[in-house]
Amino acid sequence: MNNKKIVAGLLALTFAFGGAALPNTVVNNSVVASASESEYFSYGEFMCTMQEDGTVWVLEFMDPRATEVEIPAEINGAPVTRVGGMGFYNRKIMTSVVIPDSVTEIDMCAFHDCESLESIKLPENLEYLDDGAFAGCLNLKSITLPKKLKNIGYSVFEDCSSLESVEIPDSVEVINDCAFKNCHLLSGVTLPKNLVRIGDAAFRNCSLIKNVVIPDSVEEIGTGAFSGCSKDWRSVTIPKNVTVGYDAFGDYDEVSDSYKPSKQLMINCYMDSSAYWSALNSGSNFNVLDADNIKTKYPELIKEEYSSKYHQFRLKWTAVEGAEQYGIAVKIAGKWKVQALTDADVRTYTSPKLTANKNYIVAICAKINGEWDTSNLHISYYGGRSYGRTFPLTVR
Repeated sequence: MNNKKIVAGLLALTFAFGGAALPNTVVNNSVVASASESEYFSYGEFMCTMQEDGTVWVLEFMDPRATEVEIPAEINGAPVTRVGGMGFYNRKIMTSVVIPDSVTEIDMCAFHDCESLESIKLPENLEYLDDGAFAGCLNLKSITLPKKLKNIGYSVFEDCSSLESVEIPDSVEVINDCAFKNCHLLSGVTLPKNLVRIGDAAFRNCSLIKNVVIPDSVEEIGTGAFSGCSKDWRSVTIPKNVTVGYDAFGDYDEVSDSYKPSKQLMINCYMDSSAYWSALNSGSNFNVLDADNIKTKYPELIKEEYSSKYHQFRLKWTAVEGAEQYGIAVKIAGKWKVQALTDADVRTYTSPKLTANKNYIVAICAKINGEWDTSNLHISYYGGRSYGRTFPLTVR
């Protein structure tokens, strides 16, 4: 097929779908060029387009039988700077691809569902890795991301079920939603020191992750970002100013499409931080790091642990100025019943063995000047849990 036939065919499609060629438009950090502004041509098995700035974009690879592919750095003397969206989509027998360092952008779903792809050399000058670029590459085992990359797109490596390791450079500031979702063998992840955002479900069901250090640069951890990662993960520390989405570190139930508190992960957080309230609201185990010298008007939880084996919970709360005694009460059949009393210097309580899968409403009160102040005892829900001195508690 010659160049003129290709251009004619593309223009015919443009008119068939309703009129004038598209103007330059930014979509997902990608510039969509109209047929009138580009020259389409084939180069070997590559379908390409020449841009006005003298660069070439590789739009499609047309040989479905190729197993090893190397994209040229130059075509007709012009540098190749971009791999187009879905350009290698569903090449199920392709095992390796080399992308030249001249490439700065890899578009949406460029290598989506290349199931046999085992190795990939990403270009050193890559700046944009768009959504779903390598999603569904079932045999991809490792990846090193280049040092100029700032943004990992949505679902870029989702369902890469053989991916064991990834090197993320410090240049990366955003790991978007579902970026590594269902990478079941991924165990070693070091988050970059300049990271700002971890998206929703970014590492969901990466069940072999054992430890992740959240950098101080992080401002947001999305809903369910690390859900289903707590199989062998024991503790995580969340910086004070991080906004934490609902059950970011819980377990995820695919059948019910819902989150559950992790049975063993301890969330180390700071008093009244987003991580504190997220853990409290979701029923996760948590420990407040800066609570030793905190005194509050009413007892506030600073540590909450569950034993799913023995169906027990352990509580620790803040000191109250002038407290003579503390009481732990449970609301049963609409009435509060005191379950335990502690001396003023004892601010912990471990429950007896309780009935599994049963909900309780628990209150911690302080006795001051010989009286129990229960005038403001109430429940103010936030995301299913509560602020203040009373809180729902589910025994797992």
